[in-house]
Amino acid sequence: MERAQEQLELARERNEFARIRTDLANKRTFLAWCRTGLAVMGVGVLLEKLRLGFGVAGEAAAGLGVMGVVSLLAGPACIGFAAWRYRVLNRRVGGSEDGLFFVPEMVVLASVLAFVFLGLS
Repeated sequence: MERAQEQLELARERNEFARIRTDLANKRTFLAWCRTGLAVMGVGVLLEKLRLGFGVAGEAAAGLGVMGVVSLLAGPACIGFAAWRYRVLNRRVGGSEDGLFFVPEMVVLASVLAFVFLGLS
C-alpha cells in the first residue's frame, strides 16, 4: 500500500513539472511573438523612412508607402494576437495566474507606437 502511495505522489510531481514546463514554453512563445511584432514594425519604419528620406516618387513610393503602413499595423496585431494566445493557453493548461506577465510588453509596444507615429508625422 505504501508503494502505491509513493507512485501516486511521484505521478503528481511529474504532472506538476510538466505543467510548469508547458507554462514556461507558453511564456517563451509569447515573447517570441512580441519580438516578431516589433521586428515587423521596424521593417515598416524602415520602409517609411526609405520612402520619405530618399524622395522616391511614382509607383515605387506608393508601393513602399502601402508596405510600410501594412507593416506598421501588422506588428501591433501580431503582439495583440500573442497576448490573446498566451491567455487562452494559460487558462487551458492551468498555468500561473500572473495576469501582469504581459503588461511590460504592452507598455513597450505603446511607447514604440507613440515614437513611431510621432516620428513619422
